[in-house]
Amino acid sequence: MTKQYALNKAYNQICTQGQRSVDSVGGCQYRATNQGKTLRCAIGALIPDALYVPEMERCTSVWALLHTYPAVCKAITGYATMDEVPKGAESFLDELQDAHDNWMDTGSVKMASLRTRFEILAKRFGLQLQ
Repeated sequence: MTKQYALNKAYNQICTQGQRSVDSVGGCQYRATNQGKTLRCAIGALIPDALYVPEMERCTSVWALLHTYPAVCKAITGYATMDEVPKGAESFLDELQDAHDNWMDTGSVKMASLRTRFEILAKRFGLQLQ
C-alpha cells in the first residue's frame, strides 16, 4: 500500500463516518462501534477486515500493532516485518494516526479542521489529498 493510497483511504473513511473511532471513555481505537455503526481510526481504516481482531486494541501504537501482527504489517507496508520497513514509513503512519487521534470531531468546523490536518500531512510527505 502506497503512502498516497493510505492517506486517501484513511481520510475518506473518517470523512464518511464524520467522527473519531473511540471507546466509551474517549480513548482512540482502531475499530469501535457507535449506535451500531463501525468506526475506524486512520490506521484502522487500513487494516483489512479479514485480519482485524479485537485484541489489536491493546496495541497502543502503530509500531506495536505492526510488530505484533505481521500480516497487518505486510498488508499496510508491503513488508513482512517492521525490521524490513524503510525508515520514514513508520513516521508517516504515526502522523497519519495522530491526524485522527488529535482531531476534535465536534463543532461547526470539524470537517474543515480534519481536511487541514490531512493537507498538512500530505504536504509534509509530498502527497496530494484527493
